[in-house]
Amino acid sequence: MALAGITQVDQDLSLVDQPPPSIVTHPPEEGDTDLRRPEAVASEYSITSIPHQPSKMGISGVVNACVHLQNSMRASLGLTSIPNTKYNLRLALALHRAGLIASVTRGGPRPPPPEALLATETEAVTTANVATRRLWLGLKYWDNRPVVLSVSAVSKPSRLVTATLPQLAKVARGFPVGPIKGLNLGETLFVSTDRGVLEVREALDRKVGGLVLCRVS
Repeated sequence: MALAGITQVDQDLSLVDQPPPSIVTHPPEEGDTDLRRPEAVASEYSITSIPHQPSKMGISGVVNACVHLQNSMRASLGLTSIPNTKYNLRLALALHRAGLIASVTRGGPRPPPPEALLATETEAVTTANVATRRLWLGLKYWDNRPVVLSVSAVSKPSRLVTATLPQLAKVARGFPVGPIKGLNLGETLFVSTDRGVLEVREALDRKVGGLVLCRVS
């Protein structure tokens, strides 16, 4: 389904001010005779990228968006909106890629008409209208039940929760890591990385860790 011209925006945002990844490897042990290139050895261990972390204000906005999205699903709304911020946009696009919401459309304070949800172009964001821009999310239901039952924030302004690649892999297998509970059937996590906001399995495929934003079930 078309995203009303937002996909390109997400790609542009993911390339802004991103620090280079750092490679963390185990130190050599005594008697180690492995003479392979360091890059080959590092690929067998944890490869962790240091993401461009959201500010506390950005995290606060994501927490509010999670609460609003959960309440909208419980109220059986077909369409809802959240503030048009950089991190809300990245999270909304990640939810759409995962098939958890039906559409993402940038609009104003009033709900867009149904035909606008499938449009390929939207009104440009300018200094005159930026304060009123909203992200309108089409919600999904199956057999009169919401596809998303729960959206709970993991990181909060008072406590930012990060996870390395090995830690994310452990959580995905159902084991707890610190404050992050292991995933159960039907649950997933969304992580802010140096490659944008990714679903936990996307992060594992790309070998990146990051800031754990929320848990969705």
